[in-house]
Amino acid sequence: MLEILALLLPVAAASGWYAARKHYIQKHPIDQPKSHRQAVHQGLNYLLSEKSDEALEALSNLLITDCETIETHIALGNLFRTRGEVKKAIDVHQNLIKQTALSESQRASVLFEVGMDYMSAGLFDRAENIFKDLTQRNSHHQSALEQLLQLYQQEKNWHGAIECTAALKRINRVPRGETTAQFHCELAWEAMQAERPREAVDYVKQALKEDPKCVRATLLQAQIELRDSRFQAAFHTLKRVESQDPAYLTEIMQPLLECNRHLEDIDALIAYLEYLHRHYQVNNVSLYLSNLINHKRGINAAIQFMLELVRDNPNLMALSNLLNLLITRAEGEDRFILIRLNESLSQMLAGRLDYQCSQCGFACSEMHWRCPSCLYWQSVKPVR
Repeated sequence: MLEILALLLPVAAASGWYAARKHYIQKHPIDQPKSHRQAVHQGLNYLLSEKSDEALEALSNLLITDCETIETHIALGNLFRTRGEVKKAIDVHQNLIKQTALSESQRASVLFEVGMDYMSAGLFDRAENIFKDLTQRNSHHQSALEQLLQLYQQEKNWHGAIECTAALKRINRVPRGETTAQFHCELAWEAMQAERPREAVDYVKQALKEDPKCVRATLLQAQIELRDSRFQAAFHTLKRVESQDPAYLTEIMQPLLECNRHLEDIDALIAYLEYLHRHYQVNNVSLYLSNLINHKRGINAAIQFMLELVRDNPNLMALSNLLNLLITRAEGEDRFILIRLNESLSQMLAGRLDYQCSQCGFACSEMHWRCPSCLYWQSVKPVR
């Protein structure tokens, strides 16, 4: 596959060059010297022989002397960048900028590609300066903002990302689900890690102002309240997730249990989890509920609850939890059989991934607020 791509990319570049050249010649007829035709034939022969490096070199030497085919120069530079030869891409594009015959629109297009080259080379400061300049030009305003947004996210410059997202939102174009609320959450998290709680609270408030349904902001708020020993407030904050996005209810279980350890109001927690179980049938909620029932009402009540759950909503996790409860009560050979059965179930569950991205299908074992694969925000959700 890689060999085929290595062939097709230069072919695409050559096709673009040929089309551009043909168009120019039709508008401005000139005599083509023999050396020019020979260079074209040599480049095409290299392509047909799958000698992509030699083909690129031949076409590059030809194009450098041909300033009229601007689009072809750009395409060639882009091809170098795609192949990872960023220095060659920069050389081709910067050579174009030196041409005095470029129009303002053409110059802006070439500058954009130079910015992309710098991004690929990791020269973010140079790329930032170019894209900032291009945001002032109508022809590249949106594309430059989008690249700045990606650059700021790579650099974790969340303030810059907030500004870009707000500007893109005004023209109704945010590329990967970015929201200013998510970036305020990133700033809140950084403030919490740096032991700046007041600053973190302000960022969380701003995130919820920007997006009242931001689950991450709610979880951060609850985390701050738990740190401050405001357990009742944290309990009520966590309950807000249900109205924001029930898909994330699994994420409130651990902090809810922490609240309960300090409030010692197990009846209130059981009542709330029973309500969630009736309305949403989330496995994670049901499993925590069975453990609480076991603690409060005894092993038999917990087993009865899990038997009904497995009957109504059969799944491996629920069955494993039921087996664990039965093992606690069983004796002798029955206990041994249940243990062996549960070991087999545990092996089946070992490779299970609990989260999946709704955009690209990427699966993982822990929560990511930005998908590591497709880079969309808040697209990774618990698997139900």
